Amino acid sequence: MAAIKLNVDVSTVSRQLKDLETRLDLRLCERGRSGFSLTTEGESVFRLTCDLLLSIEDFEDRIDEIRGRAGGQLRIGAINHVRTNNKIGFGQVIRRINEKAPELEVGYTVMSQSEICRAVLNGHIHIGITAHDRVHPELDRLVIYTEEHHLFCSRGHPLYEMSETQLKLSSLHKQKYVGRERSSLLNDVAESLGLIRGAAANNVEAITVLVESGLYLGYLPAHHVAALSNKRDFRAINIQRTIINVPLFLYHRKGARRLSPVRMFINEMKAVKT
Repeated sequence: MAAIKLNVDVSTVSRQLKDLETRLDLRLCERGRSGFSLTTEGESVFRLTCDLLLSIEDFEDRIDEIRGRAGGQLRIGAINHVRTNNKIGFGQVIRRINEKAPELEVGYTVMSQSEICRAVLNGHIHIGITAHDRVHPELDRLVIYTEEHHLFCSRGHPLYEMSETQLKLSSLHKQKYVGRERSSLLNDVAESLGLIRGAAANNVEAITVLVESGLYLGYLPAHHVAALSNKRDFRAINIQRTIINVPLFLYHRKGARRLSPVRMFINEMKAVKT
C-alpha cells in the first residue's frame, strides 16, 4: 500500500524503513511473509510524528494569521453522496474561498463515513463532513444540513408495482432491506418497521446498487436518487413513519490548527446556504 501511494517499488520502501530504524536505533515494525505490524516502539514513534506534523501546521497557521492572509492547504473529507445535494453547494463555496484566499490550496477527498472523524483527529484532513454522530473532546462539530432519507425499492421488487392504496405499513413486514454495516438510526428505523436485514453496505453508492437489483428495500437520500440517470427505476415507499431526517455534521479539531481557513469555509458555506 505504501509503495503504491509513494509510487515506488516495495524494495525502496523497505530500504528506507530500514534506514530510519538504523538512525533511530529502534525496531519500528515487524514485516515479512506473515504480514506487517508496528512494534510498541513503532506505534510510539508514529504518534510522536503525528504530533510533530500537527505542531508544524499550527506554526504555519499562526504565521498566516500574522501575514493577514491564508496560505498552505485546507483538506476536506466528505462522504460520497454530498455532491448531489444542491442545498450545500461545495463547488460554489470553494470558488468563493479561492477569490478571497488564492494562495490557499483546497483538497477534497471522498471518504467512508467511519474514517472521517479519525482522519480529522490524526490531521489527515482539516474538515470532515459526515452523517456519523460523534462527540469527542478534541472535536468541534455543527449541523450543516438535514437531509431527507426515503425508503426505496426498484423495478422488479414486489412493492414497485403496488398501488398507493395497497401500500400499507403491513406491506413491509419481513421484507429484506440493505442495512448499514455499522449501527445507525436508519437500521433501527428499518427494523422497527418490520424489515429484516438481507444485505449490508458501507456507503450510499453501494446501497443504491443493491436496491437496484430489485431484491431489497433501502434507505437513500432523496436528492441522491433524484440525481440518478435511471431515477424512474426507483420508487419511494412513502407511507407512515418511513421518511427520516438525517443530520450532516461538519467536524474540525479544536484549537488554532488551520482555524482561519476552517472558519472561512464555514462562513462561506453559511453565505451560500442563505
